Amino acid sequence: MHRGKQMGSHDQAESPFATAPQSGEQPELWEQWIQQVNDLVLICESYPLDPPGPRIVYANEAFCRHTGYRSEELIGATAGILQDPNTSREEILRIGAALKDGQPVSARLLNHTRDGTPIWLEMDISPITNANGWMTHFVAVQRPIGSCVQEQGAPEHSNRALRLLSRCNEALIHAPSEGQLLETVCSLVVELGGYRMAWAGYALYDADRTISPVTCAGHDPSYLSGRRLSWSARANSGACPAGRALRSGQPVVVHDLSAEACYRALLERAEEYGYAGTIALPLTNETGPFGVLVMYKVDRDPVSTEEQQLLQELADTLAFGITTRRVRSREQRLQRMVMRITRKTAAETHKAVLQQLIENLTEAVDADAGFISRLGLTSSHDITVVAGTPADQFTPGKAYALAGTHCERALLEGNSVIASGLADHVSDDTATARLGMQAAVTRALMAPDGTTIGVLTVLYGRPLHDAEFIASCLDAFAEQAGAELAAAPPEGAS
Repeated sequence: MHRGKQMGSHDQAESPFATAPQSGEQPELWEQWIQQVNDLVLICESYPLDPPGPRIVYANEAFCRHTGYRSEELIGATAGILQDPNTSREEILRIGAALKDGQPVSARLLNHTRDGTPIWLEMDISPITNANGWMTHFVAVQRPIGSCVQEQGAPEHSNRALRLLSRCNEALIHAPSEGQLLETVCSLVVELGGYRMAWAGYALYDADRTISPVTCAGHDPSYLSGRRLSWSARANSGACPAGRALRSGQPVVVHDLSAEACYRALLERAEEYGYAGTIALPLTNETGPFGVLVMYKVDRDPVSTEEQQLLQELADTLAFGITTRRVRSREQRLQRMVMRITRKTAAETHKAVLQQLIENLTEAVDADAGFISRLGLTSSHDITVVAGTPADQFTPGKAYALAGTHCERALLEGNSVIASGLADHVSDDTATARLGMQAAVTRALMAPDGTTIGVLTVLYGRPLHDAEFIASCLDAFAEQAGAELAAAPPEGAS
């Protein structure tokens, strides 16, 4: 953790939501998330740390609901408003020492609600720094654990899941990218949650309904190597926990892998790696499950309802973080695409405009290649390349057969999305095959008179997790591309 420098009280006017997101995310999205989570979130200024302590600048709805305080009563007060003579002075001093050092700290404190009811809180407190490295605020993510937990001891697994959830909430705030968020959560599941291995993957909408692992952590992730994972009900692998969780949108818990038919061929490897049971948690947004978080247990003990609920809340929080980042990323990419493609061009011919359009569009949607082709110059059963990138791979005037390709499907249905397994849809003699492309999004192009005249395609050397968004980007510029293609003379014409 960066040991940020403290700011004086005169520097405290900056909103915590202006500094908390470290990756360019929209502050209002983060405030929306904090208001919706079940954890109690309190944000304080970083100064002064000596009594009476830093002032509270923000409390989410869950905090107010659990403590009985109204937001306006908390803002401007100090955390001392929640403490009483039974609050551990030793813990308060330990927390203060860590924060003075700019370090995150975890603690359990006995505080009280507005009406004086004692409430045990487990909390993780982290400093927030701005772009200049100045420590501006502290964020405390807290969870009520009940007096019975402190006095009698909660079940070990539930306590562990509770700590894991709090740390993952911190990761949601600080991870700079979707990939790093997934990596951090999988690592925490192993290091803090006590699981043997964890991996996260996305659901692809290809013919095989593939599950594409994107990150994993723990003991020998090579366990996944060579496995064909699917969430299709028709596939054998679709009967496994990850596939069932994706189809149902519900957690799937397997206490004993040896009792699962889908693990019979893998049981020897699983036992060798120490995997006894597994938990598969769906990652869901407003349209349904889009991914899965899978954890491998070292024991065959039952998973309590409380632990399962905490782990699913972790998955829901992770899914929200991914969705929030994607919304912002898509907005930025769309703005970048519009700026590039609508930029005035010095090109004097329609073909030059098409070449510039495919180059700009391919770059804007992070594609590895792309091309624009005209339908049926030599036959109604082929298409001819007009423009493409890389330019040395897509030769203008080169004709390709349509039968069975993604281009044929786009011409028949208006568009084609192949998120993975593109090699099954192209001939070996095409540039797409030579480049080893794995995914394609294709849009039919219409002339101004309404006739279908060609296709616009972007290609990827990796499976696509946001193919529908890419398709919407192509839709936005199909009219312009169709008009330019209709106006461009056929290859070889003067």
